[in-house]
Amino acid sequence: MGMLFSVFILTIGFVLLVKGADVLVKGASGLATRFGISSMVVGLTVVALGTSLPEAAISIVSSANTVDELAIANVFGSNIMNTLVVLGLAAIMSQPAVPRSAVKMGIPLVLATTMLLLGLCTIDGMLGRFEAALLLVCLVVYLVTVVKMGIRSDGDGATEGAASAGSAGAEESSTAIVVSPKRERGIAYQLLLIVLGAVALAFGSDFVVDGASELARFAGLSERMIGLTVVALGTSLPELVTAITASSKGESDIAIGGIVGSNILNVLFVLGIAGVVSPIPFSPELMVDGIVSLAAAVLLWVACARAETLRRRWGVVMLGSYATYLAFLVVA
Repeated sequence: MGMLFSVFILTIGFVLLVKGADVLVKGASGLATRFGISSMVVGLTVVALGTSLPEAAISIVSSANTVDELAIANVFGSNIMNTLVVLGLAAIMSQPAVPRSAVKMGIPLVLATTMLLLGLCTIDGMLGRFEAALLLVCLVVYLVTVVKMGIRSDGDGATEGAASAGSAGAEESSTAIVVSPKRERGIAYQLLLIVLGAVALAFGSDFVVDGASELARFAGLSERMIGLTVVALGTSLPELVTAITASSKGESDIAIGGIVGSNILNVLFVLGIAGVVSPIPFSPELMVDGIVSLAAAVLLWVACARAETLRRRWGVVMLGSYATYLAFLVVA
């Protein structure tokens, strides 16, 4: 692959990422409005799944090809970058609003799933098929719980609105929620946007990784450095572009919810599937990355706990923390 072709692939990749993120956010926010489900729930589920596709592809393929601990390392590295770099940049650029549900449920679930993964892996030094199946069971419970909470929250809001509006308003409301054929087509359209956006993100991140890796080799960087920087950033580009796009459109629930949900799904969905395909070894060195992943989630929790927005100063702290972690990896 020549240098000019690498630049071309890199450019196409960035175009797909930007357009894919825009389409995915439009579809997700439209779907949330039409179904009466909060944007946070859509971010924690639909958007998170779409932006986790690159991690899923890399981890599943590496597991099937028995490429040592690449699957688990990829998830830890992606979660660390999602939290410290993606949300760090989002904080500096747009200071997204902090949904209370992220503080009360989302971030604690990131901590819980990461600790569960570390616990399962340290039992016998690997993530076996039984442990991976347990992660998939937790995934089903997570998805059902999140959707039920979103529907129940919406139902409570509708009940309060009906009580305050009176019988005439209630009748009006009842008429308004009837789904017409036009609305059915609208829902199908929103789902199509989500699928197209997720596919564009997956292909875009793959093109960016390929193009940037070739350029890095031309520049004389080592394979290890490329893996620590280009590939890690490439698998997190969908989350990065989606978070910034969502924040700029005022969809902060999707921005933060997408990152938090992606980190949860990276553990439960990505490693659940990869571990069922083939048992994954877990070396002691990966414990360091797991602890850093936990520390990053704690830092995000502290930054969001009593704030209405993710402030720029926390973004600077997050980026500084990632730079420190990267320096440690290079030295070690």
